[in-house]
Amino acid sequence: MKKRLIIKIISILMIITLLGGIVFWVVDGNEKNSKAQGKGGTGIERTSVIFTASQSNWGCMDGSTDYWQSSNWTVHCDGTVEYYKYYNLSGATEVVIWKLSEEDLNRFEKILDGGFKLCMDDMDGCDGTGWEMISYDETYKKIHEFDGYIYGNPVLEEIAEIISPPES
Repeated sequence: MKKRLIIKIISILMIITLLGGIVFWVVDGNEKNSKAQGKGGTGIERTSVIFTASQSNWGCMDGSTDYWQSSNWTVHCDGTVEYYKYYNLSGATEVVIWKLSEEDLNRFEKILDGGFKLCMDDMDGCDGTGWEMISYDETYKKIHEFDGYIYGNPVLEEIAEIISPPES
């Protein structure tokens, strides 16, 4: 009798712990996803992100050198672009922020709503630079993702041209 009671109590405690963990995980995950922390602790609303891109080095490199690994972009609905590079040994560079012109932002949004959705992954090699491009809706839900080479694809090349960092 006591053994069954102990088993029931332990079972109830395990269920309560499991449910509490699930609730904490959901609440904590929602808080983490609601903001992306930028440099200097400035909170940038996640829902304002409409596009992310990463151009990565797909070549064979010597791990003991400080080679370029990737360039990374985040584009917000107001045309703000955040950009940084990542190197093997020295890590991330300082984030550079600028705003697209109204004309470039309109052109960019038309591409995301049109031709970008038709771009299929292109993995016909394993060297050079490869891209990952993702467009999002206003709730940060993924709309379309492209992985691969952009060369010879006018839609993807135009995206890369629009988000290119301004000359210093």
